[in-house]
Amino acid sequence: MIVCSFKDLEKYQSVLNYLPEALRKVEELKKAGLIPGRYDYHGFFINVQRGTTKPLNEGRFETHMRYVDIQYEIEGSELMAYAPKDALRDDLPYDEKNDIAFFNADKKDTTIAAIQAGMCYIVFPEDGHMPCRHTDRPTNYTKLVIKLPVKK
Repeated sequence: MIVCSFKDLEKYQSVLNYLPEALRKVEELKKAGLIPGRYDYHGFFINVQRGTTKPLNEGRFETHMRYVDIQYEIEGSELMAYAPKDALRDDLPYDEKNDIAFFNADKKDTTIAAIQAGMCYIVFPEDGHMPCRHTDRPTNYTKLVIKLPVKK
């Protein structure tokens, strides 16, 4: 997992397929007003999401096998929980169609990161993550989830 400023994202081009094209599409989506939904492109897609964070203690970790997530916080903030894949316990089996599996993890194996507007985090297949969380009060957010195929 990598946590960084969105403006520094291009530094990770060597490990991310389609990154230059995805960054161009992000700018187009911003200019178009960030209308929520899924936007499909050649080789990757971007989800524009608006929502409210959920309690940290009510969530489950997720992983993906085919896609790397870049979760880019546009407005608002969230807490994101991380646990390495080898610390995760199966909760629901892998859903191949939606490229997602859900897990639980012990608190001792969990790291919490505060993600502010302008920041992003990159989640690889070995990274369990629980996005869009809070501990005290719910917060509203607007974010992009950029789904790039895993580099082989």
